[in-house]
Amino acid sequence: VIGEAMTALRKERYAGLVVVVDDLDKMVIRPVDHAYCSTAEYLFIHRAAQLTAFACHMVYTLPLSLAFSHHEQSIKSNFGGHVPLVPMVKVASKPPKPRRYNAGIEKMRAIIETRCANAGLSLGDLFAAGNVGTDLIRLSGGQPLELMSLVREGLVTCGLPIDERALHRARKEGEREYARMLRQEHWPILNEVRKTGAYTPKSDTEQAFRELIDSRAILQYVNDEEWYALNPMLAGLKAPPVI
Repeated sequence: VIGEAMTALRKERYAGLVVVVDDLDKMVIRPVDHAYCSTAEYLFIHRAAQLTAFACHMVYTLPLSLAFSHHEQSIKSNFGGHVPLVPMVKVASKPPKPRRYNAGIEKMRAIIETRCANAGLSLGDLFAAGNVGTDLIRLSGGQPLELMSLVREGLVTCGLPIDERALHRARKEGEREYARMLRQEHWPILNEVRKTGAYTPKSDTEQAFRELIDSRAILQYVNDEEWYALNPMLAGLKAPPVI
């Protein structure tokens, strides 16, 4: 099928075919008993020969826990080089004293403006007066997908224009979701990231750190240097007392 497609495309003067296999970063990670590994390892490590055998350009997403594991070098070797990372957009500077970063905020605002233009709206139609739009962008932590989710939730909450009530509700819902997810062993990691913008996992904390990255409780930024920040949804949460 791919061979026929490549032939047809070249007749039309196209350079070739690119197949994008998306959402594998969201695959269910569970043990594969007969291979003594996880589903992610089985697919991307044990079956790398099959994934790279197609006679066209292939683009795969993969779980972050695998990309930042001891398999990183195998992945580079099997799939042809460095694993590209799509980082968050920098909307605030590095902890411990994060400040608003206007260049990143304007880029996120441009994403919203493009969507508004397609719907025949302006930013003034979408957001109530004040800093609602900017605050919503900062609450997203620089995640484009999260930004669109927050806009959608805001429309469900109050319709047009999105106002402070919707922003407050989104923040409280986010806090509740993370409060239910976080465990006691997560908090030393979160506190370290909050204070320094960095964290080096140890053998006994690596699993908890990966959980926080995968759940986006901790967000990764690669702006000149690599650093981390807490998801703004966690700003109002504190570690529960140790019983």
